[in-house]
Amino acid sequence: MKQNGKNERYIMSDSDVDLYTRRINPNIDLREHFDETVRLVAEAVPDLTGKRALDLGTGEGRWARYMAKARGADSVVGIDVNKRILETARARTPEPTIDYTLGELWDMDGDSFDFINAFMVTQYIQNLRPYLGQLSRVLKDGGEAIIATKVFSDRLDTEAMSAILTPNGRTVMAYPHTAHEYLEEGIASTGLTVTGSVAYKTSDVSKEVIGAVEDLIVIYKKQGSEDATLLG
Repeated sequence: MKQNGKNERYIMSDSDVDLYTRRINPNIDLREHFDETVRLVAEAVPDLTGKRALDLGTGEGRWARYMAKARGADSVVGIDVNKRILETARARTPEPTIDYTLGELWDMDGDSFDFINAFMVTQYIQNLRPYLGQLSRVLKDGGEAIIATKVFSDRLDTEAMSAILTPNGRTVMAYPHTAHEYLEEGIASTGLTVTGSVAYKTSDVSKEVIGAVEDLIVIYKKQGSEDATLLG
């Protein structure tokens, strides 16, 4: 585990990056992905025509490319804490509307994005409520965000941790939290409302997590618009 700013965060080693990026097909339509969570999130991303989107923990850029190419975003910013993986993202991304930046959520300007995607990022955030507050700060009024994450299926101590295996088999620690922290008390006073959610046990053996966990997808809207997008 490497120390990074406001949270103790897992930052991929160079060997992890190389293994991870080799396993990802940059040309696959995420709506047809073998992973159910990827498919559900891809289907839930709204039409982004004329909008500016942010991809948190962008990795090699598959979600940034999806939002630009398949969902029509005018511009996309992909941020990550790993310099090496951003080099891969840039090499795989010909679209001039996508910009990759080394940084984190709290580095972004307030009220600057219409849509935020956070796919399997927040289980590495120890202090979740401040992070959700930052997400709200960065969203424009009426903007939406999707978080897909691992959660503990039962309410446990909020300091409890789970071990996750990296691509090269090394164990790192994460904070899968509970669904309540995303759906109830966690969003109090953040300015966010939940407009859709689904939680389920995943059978994808490539997501090897030690502990009683399930996948959770939540759609948020920042207060300021009466419209709502629901996860179907």
